[in-house]
Amino acid sequence: MTSNSKGTNAPVKIEGRMRSVAGTGKSTTAQSVEAERTVEAAVLAENFRIRLHHIRQITGEKTMAELKDETLSFRTCDGVCVVTLHAAEITQQVDDMISEKLKETPRSDRGLQVVLDLSNLKFLGSVGMSILVVLLHRVRRAGGKLVLAGLKGHCMDVMRVSELQRAFPIYPDVPGALEALRHG
Repeated sequence: MTSNSKGTNAPVKIEGRMRSVAGTGKSTTAQSVEAERTVEAAVLAENFRIRLHHIRQITGEKTMAELKDETLSFRTCDGVCVVTLHAAEITQQVDDMISEKLKETPRSDRGLQVVLDLSNLKFLGSVGMSILVVLLHRVRRAGGKLVLAGLKGHCMDVMRVSELQRAFPIYPDVPGALEALRHG
């Protein structure tokens, strides 16, 4: 037992270790405390994962992979990547999914050619417009071309008022956009 300068048997730090109060019989090192914390964190993380799984089952909430299947679809037509948005608005999650997919998309001799089918889009706000502009720059940096298809109503009005229709070729439908990319 080591006593401190006052002569009591309080814990005293010696060489990076903590000695316990007399009579407890416990000796705790910094390593064992760290190991206990690591185990506690792992248990908490696993409990959180299990609870989240149960909540998703009860509420019907989707995982990222499930949302990807419902939010976007991708197909290739004559070397052109056609991305169809099934959601009502463009979100950061949509941008992340498109960006991930475009990284994997093979380039044709004309570079990366993308048709973004927005026929299901119901709302286009500042976030959606910003994402479209960033996506346009990414595709252009890759030596490609991005065209929009299917915009209508409020969303087309927003593109006109913001003058973004000057930056994006916009076509009434996917076949028209594909035809323009083939000949342009």
